[in-house]
Amino acid sequence: MNAPSLSGTIAALPEAALSTDVSALDRRSAEIFEQRRTAILRRTDRWFAWLMLGQWLFGILVAVTYSPYAWAGRSRSIHEHVYAAVLLGGLITALPVLLTFVKPGEAMTRYVIATAQMLWSGLLIHLTGGRIETHFHVFGSLAFLSFYRDWKVLIPATVVVAGDHVVRQLLWPESVYGIANPESWRFLEHSFWVVFENVFLVLACIASTVDLRTACLRQAEVESLSARERAKSEALDRALAAAVSAQQQAEHASQVKSQFLANMSHEVRTPLNGVLGMTELLLRSALNERQHRYVETLKASGAGLLTVINDILDFSKIEAGKLDLQRTDFDVGRSLNEVGELMSAVAQHKGIELLCHMAPGAPRMLMGDPDRLRQVLCNLVSNAIKFTAQGKVELSAQVDTESTEAVSFRFQVKDTGIGIAEEDQRALFQPFTQVDPSHSRRFGGTGLGLAISKQLVAMMGGEIGIVSELGRGSTFWFVVPFPRSSVELSAERHDHVQAHATPRDKLVLVADDNAVNREVASELLRELGYEVETATNGTEVLQMARDKAYAAILMDCQMPELNGYDAARAFRSTEHGARTPIIAVTAHAMAGERERVIEAGMDDYLAKPFSVNTLAALMRRWVEPVPAAEARLAVPLDGRGAGVLSARTRRSAKVAGLFLGDLPRRLSSLQQSVQTGARLATKEEAHRLRGSSVSIGALGLAEALGALELAEASEARGALARVEAEAEAVRLALVAELALVPVATSGSVRQ
Repeated sequence: MNAPSLSGTIAALPEAALSTDVSALDRRSAEIFEQRRTAILRRTDRWFAWLMLGQWLFGILVAVTYSPYAWAGRSRSIHEHVYAAVLLGGLITALPVLLTFVKPGEAMTRYVIATAQMLWSGLLIHLTGGRIETHFHVFGSLAFLSFYRDWKVLIPATVVVAGDHVVRQLLWPESVYGIANPESWRFLEHSFWVVFENVFLVLACIASTVDLRTACLRQAEVESLSARERAKSEALDRALAAAVSAQQQAEHASQVKSQFLANMSHEVRTPLNGVLGMTELLLRSALNERQHRYVETLKASGAGLLTVINDILDFSKIEAGKLDLQRTDFDVGRSLNEVGELMSAVAQHKGIELLCHMAPGAPRMLMGDPDRLRQVLCNLVSNAIKFTAQGKVELSAQVDTESTEAVSFRFQVKDTGIGIAEEDQRALFQPFTQVDPSHSRRFGGTGLGLAISKQLVAMMGGEIGIVSELGRGSTFWFVVPFPRSSVELSAERHDHVQAHATPRDKLVLVADDNAVNREVASELLRELGYEVETATNGTEVLQMARDKAYAAILMDCQMPELNGYDAARAFRSTEHGARTPIIAVTAHAMAGERERVIEAGMDDYLAKPFSVNTLAALMRRWVEPVPAAEARLAVPLDGRGAGVLSARTRRSAKVAGLFLGDLPRRLSSLQQSVQTGARLATKEEAHRLRGSSVSIGALGLAEALGALELAEASEARGALARVEAEAEAVRLALVAELALVPVATSGSVRQ
């Protein structure tokens, strides 16, 4: 049975009830619709203006990062991609940005923006050599264009995409597909997916326009105050109710749009996670100081973008009722410690003391969602650190009320920061809101953290609030009830809330065939308060562990006789009693390495080079904390070695001396293996020397050794020459530094 249409229902109303008033209502509805539509068009124009400028800067960053220079023999010049990003990007951006200021909301402006946006997609694909990740920019751009709610803007956008693929397939196929000889029909495949997306976007635009017209009609009705208008409103209500079933297709299109946007959100986050992961790996590779700054900036920007995306997705899920809480047994004390570990590095960077404690005797094992609890705590602690310039941030948990079935915990985050005026506190916990608009520029953030926290606390059955005074800090608190757990508290050693240090908890075994690496790890562990024994291969590890128990084993993965993977498997097969944590230590910070070490029976992964803070956090995670004196790490010995030795690497005189003493033998072994063409021996020896080079901060030498490790037999002699030159520079730099350091009588450097 077909439902009556809206126009048919209105036509069936008594003529006396409508007459000329219907025309007046339609005119007012059309007027409101035009006002809202114009506002949407102008707002979207402004968004695209900022997007264009952001894409221009991003395109230049991509060009500079991927291919800053072109080389011809020993001469270099700025790569053409850099010019393309600057000049072509500027040309593409200029006209649409100008039109958003000169003719906002007009049809010509949005058609020009649609064309320019798709040209940007083509340029970014070109700058990355046709990488598949940048092809997603096309689909994201089409989705953004649908914000205009005008399906006609998708027509020039689609034509530009298809034309761009056709032209570049003929002229520069590598720049769009990444290969020189793509199939002739390849552009049709890409065009098909664009058209496929457009079908749903067109339906979504039509449906949203219908929704907007309906809303405008409702507003026009509300504005009418006469009895006749109220009667007409009731009649229209009945008409709208009767027409709902006739609009099922439009509603279905709206659902498809929502699903599509959800899928697109996933597709955006997936490559972004890949970018962040590869950036982290790049930071661990051999980079000069300027490259390191660039990559750190790229990583920070990507992390900030991911935070924004995650906040928006979490908020959207909560608003749509799609976020479900898990119900599992968890240790609330461990959750507090994990938050403290996650946020400690940020606090240390600002010079702020971060304290975490739990009331003695409070129940530990509860039932609830530990992930969402940590999310709320991290939001509050992060905000506290962000708005605190000096002093401390204190995270605490105590029992508020309890019964035989449940416990209500009161969590507090107290800071010594800028505080919040009483009249501004009413604006807190509202989405996209900061009490001072200037804070969004100074401190960053989406303004969603507190809103998400409030909604999560409410979902857990609790309440949240604040006590603050301007200039005197703030205390954010929330109370959440948790059912008691039937699971008793685990007494594993790495559950470090209740620590009982024993002699065994202080003894750590370091296994590495490289003397420099052994000494670096041993010195850092001793500074943290641990006792250390060393082994040079996996066979020694098994022999020593057979006769003595260790708090943990730090094991290099690449060792002679028996490597770290096989040694871990053999150790686990004969282990009895409490499990000994085995930490893999390797310079191979590649994708899949963590899975490989876990499969071998190890517990965690530490990539070279590592800092004392990274090592300390890892030991806290797996071993009971040991009281240690204040860290006395040697200051960097950079003196005359600036430019050759990294200023970020700590190395003592003892480590530098060990490296210098070992270097001639390593180089001699390398020279012999290259001369005899022993490819495997060359690779193994280069890898060993590379690990110790990274440990002392000789990143240029490490990079040269990495190139030798990957070089073919025909390229080995040239790569060796570079290694020899870098090694001599490092040797001279270390000799110069050691001449500045007095001889230590106790094995540590004192300056």
